[in-house]
Amino acid sequence: MRPLANKNAATFFQGAGEVGFPLPKGEGPRVRGKENSGWKWSSASQLSWRKRQRQRGFTMVEIAICLAIIGIALVAIIGVLPTGMRAGQDNREETIIDQDARYFMQAIRQGVPGVNNLEGFVDSIEGNNGPFTAKEVIGKLSAPGNKQAVVRAISGPVAEKAAASRPVAFRYLLSVNVQPFSGPTTPHQNELQTYLHEVRLRFEWPLRPDGTPGNQPGTGSPKIYRTLISGRLEQDTTDNTLYFFRP
Repeated sequence: MRPLANKNAATFFQGAGEVGFPLPKGEGPRVRGKENSGWKWSSASQLSWRKRQRQRGFTMVEIAICLAIIGIALVAIIGVLPTGMRAGQDNREETIIDQDARYFMQAIRQGVPGVNNLEGFVDSIEGNNGPFTAKEVIGKLSAPGNKQAVVRAISGPVAEKAAASRPVAFRYLLSVNVQPFSGPTTPHQNELQTYLHEVRLRFEWPLRPDGTPGNQPGTGSPKIYRTLISGRLEQDTTDNTLYFFRP
């Protein structure tokens, strides 16, 4: 057997009594297999064909399927993203409320001493717009009965503390209720009501532009905090609208 070449440089293979046929360029000759009567590639040709198979790229159908899978995943992620952002905002607001509640409880308990950063955070008290000093804020909120104040968050990001950030700062409605302690009747009932008071803080948010609380499901609003404060509730000598707890 010997290879033949024609004028087109096509390689032919011709065996005894067999008709020649063209071979692909770069391939070795075909030989007749022993197991069957058909033609098959020689070992060198098989290696070359397998190498070309490994170098094949993705088909358009495969690329289309991949794009479809990526698109479905992106739609699912985009759908969950607003829920995650809302949950993060709710957690942040509740954390601010918890921190501010502890601050106001301690400020009302001890009075004005040690409280020096309330100025500028209380927008209004009982409908009267500020600014208020720290003494006025604590004195008005400590008065017997129920009072309401619109407060900008004392804790939270520093960026919201500037005057330019007031329109977008987180605000809440603070309701303070101070009442003499009412427990079971005892021989010392009068002393208990004089020296022991129940203080309740109620926080509601978010607020509308007019200062009224909005109704937004899913938030922790309202939150109520309660404590007992021992001491006499006395009226200020310089301003009869202010009250402070004294030991």
